[in-house]
Amino acid sequence: MKRILTAIPRSWKDIIKSADTQTEWNRPQLNLYIDNTDGEQIDILQPTLTTKMIYKTVKNKLFIRPYVEASWQQRFGIDIDWKIAWKQKVKLDDRKLAQFNYKLLYNILPNRKQLKIWKIIQDDKCVLCRITEDPEHLFTLCKRVLSFCTKIEVLLHAIFDVRIPCSWKHFVIGVDLGVDSKNLNLVLTLAAYTIFKTWAVADGDATLLDNIDIWSSFLQEVRNRKEIMHVLNNPVSIWHDIVDQVS
Repeated sequence: MKRILTAIPRSWKDIIKSADTQTEWNRPQLNLYIDNTDGEQIDILQPTLTTKMIYKTVKNKLFIRPYVEASWQQRFGIDIDWKIAWKQKVKLDDRKLAQFNYKLLYNILPNRKQLKIWKIIQDDKCVLCRITEDPEHLFTLCKRVLSFCTKIEVLLHAIFDVRIPCSWKHFVIGVDLGVDSKNLNLVLTLAAYTIFKTWAVADGDATLLDNIDIWSSFLQEVRNRKEIMHVLNNPVSIWHDIVDQVS
């Protein structure tokens, strides 16, 4: 971008900037403008214009919003602040969870419906419910996850004092509630990750899938992550009470 500025002849700059040597009516007209992110035109010859300003403007003009943003907004029927959503879902220190959320947002995580489209399996039915297993069914509607999702909802209420349903929408785009949103979404992400991981371990075996204790798997995932242990303020003692409440 610096080369763009230096490529403009000095004589052009002097002519346009100087009103002393020439009157306004006969000064040569040289219009060199770019549109900023607000749609306003900026004279690229102004002294205050920096290379950083030009770079930011060009980057925003060339950047195309991911197609999944429009897709999810249409799917959920709401306007989504994607700057916050991407930050809370993908910009995580835990790379496994960040990669999981990225695949979740781009809807490229395996499920039986997708595996059939990819011609990897013949049957797209959930091995437990015997209805088509799309992502929403896998994460929130399958009978094996209902009890687990209830426990997560109770946990969120106990820790963050909010009542948030473990819905498909919240698993995908998260929740924006202000200061606690990052930590709350971290728990939601780990819950969704545990559901998917246990599903993958079963590998289509109905008996194994039905016998896996998702809640115990979730607790183990938390114990493996000091960051979440800190967020939940050593919640192991609280979890046993939660299990008793929802059992």
